[in-house]
Amino acid sequence: MSCLVIFWVFLRPISNVVRYTSLEESCFITFLCFTCSGLHAMAPSLNINNWQLGYLMIRATPLGYIHTFVAGISCARIFVLTCMQDAETLGPVTAESRRVALDIRKAPCILRFGCCIGYLMYVLIVTCCPDHWFDQSTRAFYFLHGGGVIPIMALVLLGAAAGVDPLAEWIFKSKPLLILGRISYQQYLFQRVIWDIMEANLDMSIYKWWYPFVLIAWAYVFERFVDAPITGWLRSHFESNARAMVTDSTTTQCKVADSMVLSPTVCPDVDTIQGMVADHKALSPRSYLNFRRCELKSARLGCAKRK
Repeated sequence: MSCLVIFWVFLRPISNVVRYTSLEESCFITFLCFTCSGLHAMAPSLNINNWQLGYLMIRATPLGYIHTFVAGISCARIFVLTCMQDAETLGPVTAESRRVALDIRKAPCILRFGCCIGYLMYVLIVTCCPDHWFDQSTRAFYFLHGGGVIPIMALVLLGAAAGVDPLAEWIFKSKPLLILGRISYQQYLFQRVIWDIMEANLDMSIYKWWYPFVLIAWAYVFERFVDAPITGWLRSHFESNARAMVTDSTTTQCKVADSMVLSPTVCPDVDTIQGMVADHKALSPRSYLNFRRCELKSARLGCAKRK
């Protein structure tokens, strides 16, 4: 079972706590999550042959990766505090903010070039680190694969989210990479399946070179002819149900308003009707017209509020 299934349960509770943290506290939480990656470096010193409980908890349960999940939430908070503003007040984002908007003018320079810096650090690790760091029997391997690259991934993700990084602007927004991004989840789902099939039917000298191309091709075909049609049908189905619910609700309210207007003994409150118009204008043009009709009837009947 994917660790994400467990993490999704705790997403909202953790987010409700992190949303009240300051920038310094969010950075400190991220740093603590990074240091927790050292737990994975303990794996080589454990007796793997006996499947000790400590090794299993570090490498094969959600407990071993909860720090990376929390780091993602705290990094999102850092981005909100450094690159966004309250859309209504145009001031800093607070816990009471209802809508936020991107404000790249106040973004720190390290996030403006986050992708460039992050990928440069990643290339340096791959090219300059000793070969034994990539051996699964070393502590460095478990550290890097267990959260040791949290700072690098944070720079890449936050830099891309800011949208002004040269890599994000000129390369990541290109059509080929947008397609790869759209099929990335399908690649994640089928990576092991494709590998096992090719390993069972082809020689290693062949499939180790063809594997990336086969995986990308299969992910594209699956997304294009299976995932996209199903997703589109489900979206249209739920949207039609939602529109039907909204229509039923607004129709009932219009009938109530009509009965108030047509009754000679009841004087509808124009301010109330105007509030109903403002609340429902964005929902349905039909509802908006109905409420406008009610307002005009009220005015004609002489029930308008006197100033």
